[in-house]
Parts: sequence; structure tokens; C-alpha cells
Amino acid sequence: MQIRQGNCLAVFITVSKQDDGKWLHTLWSFYADESHLKNIEKAHDGNPFCYGDVRNIKLNVAYKESITLLKHFTKAGYKVTAYYKEEKSK
Repeated sequence: MQIRQGNCLAVFITVSKQDDGKWLHTLWSFYADESHLKNIEKAHDGNPFCYGDVRNIKLNVAYKESITLLKHFTKAGYKVTAYYKEEKSK
């Protein structure tokens, strides 16, 4: 599972390599904005994840959205590894 940027707060995708060697990116979930995230938490007893077994979260806090996610994930009791790494210019 990867957390990526989108035209929203966060996009959750799975990435897997197919038998033909091509990569498959599958949308798992997303948060439209912080209000959407709060609604999900409210509906799931404070848990920001609707389903799944979350074992490890790493967030690059070079992205402002990650700070918002960090606040909610830690509040829910998840252990989060935060790091700072600027994206290389293309």
C-alpha cells in the first residue's frame, strides 16, 4: 500500500507487478480533504481506516498533507515514522 498525492488530501493505492512485467496500480481508498477524514473517523470509532490491517505507516513530511495525516494517524494510536525528503526536480 502506498500513500500518494492527488487532487485531494491523500490517495491510497496498491502497486503490484503483473506476470507480463507491467506494473498495476489499483485505487484502494482516498481522503477528499480533512473534513472527509474526520467523517470516516467518526463513523469508525476514531479509526481513520475503514478496513484493513495497518502495520506500518511512513510519511514524508516534506508534503504539507502529510502533517495532517500524521496528526490523525497518531491520534488514532498508529505508530508513524515521519521523515523529511524533498522531491528531486524533474
